Amino acid sequence: MGSSVLAACGNGSDSGGSTGPVGQAVSAFVRGKWRVDAVWRGGVPSTFLVKITASNWTVEPGEHGAWPNAAREWNGQWALQGTRLTLKGPWRPGEPGVMRKWAALDVPGKIVEAESSRLIWKIYGGVSPDIDELRVRYAKGALHIVHIDGDGRNRTDFTCTRA
Repeated sequence: MGSSVLAACGNGSDSGGSTGPVGQAVSAFVRGKWRVDAVWRGGVPSTFLVKITASNWTVEPGEHGAWPNAAREWNGQWALQGTRLTLKGPWRPGEPGVMRKWAALDVPGKIVEAESSRLIWKIYGGVSPDIDELRVRYAKGALHIVHIDGDGRNRTDFTCTRA
């Protein structure tokens, strides 16, 4: 979830941080606090807060209890090299020993009002990555992300606004 928010925008290297002018511009856009309203498959809503720095992300549960009975925070690192956004962190909140890596490919170099993008979303954890899709649109101050799993049967909708 927090990783999907970052994937919509992008940043650079295995150690974190942005590279080049495009990476710096995207990093400046994505940094800060975002309120995320999610609707999971089956119509189940949740709200959480995502805090993004130059190379780290933190997700905290919000009003609707994004993940009951789990750790209060979920965090990891992120970076953008060229058009590839990479995220690293625990697979789920409260599971710090199960680390994963996610990657969004073809991240756009700039955020354009009302323009939509489709990103390939790779989830690493086994022999070969799962390949999902992110549909991203920024309009009227809100970042809208639809995460569709690889077989197209499940989707999660995220609406992200500055907190």
